[in-house]
Amino acid sequence: MYFALSADDLMLYVFPTVTALTDYCEGCDVESGGWLFWDQSGAPLQPRFTEPVNRSGRVVDGGIYVLEAGAGERLVTTLHRVTGLESDASFRNVEDVRKYLGG
Repeated sequence: MYFALSADDLMLYVFPTVTALTDYCEGCDVESGGWLFWDQSGAPLQPRFTEPVNRSGRVVDGGIYVLEAGAGERLVTTLHRVTGLESDASFRNVEDVRKYLGG
C-alpha cells in the first residue's frame, strides 16, 4: 500500500501497488512538486527519475520515476493538512488512515 498527497487540493490517495501510484501520478506533476509520497507504514518516499521529463512547446512526455526512502515528515504528521481522502476501499476517511498508522 502506498499513499500520495496531491499538493494542489491536499487530497490523499491510497494505491495498492507502486505501479498503480506511478501510473496515476504523472512524472511532469511529480517533478514540479505536485505530489508527496509515503509507504504503507507512513514513512516518506522520494521520487528518483530514471527518465527525465521532456518539454517541447506544449508537449510534455517522459518522466519515469521510482520511489525510494527519503527524508521528510511521516504521513501521520502531515494528516492535519489533508482536506479529504479520495475514494478507497481500505479506508473510509482520513481518521481511518490515522488509526491505521497508529496516530
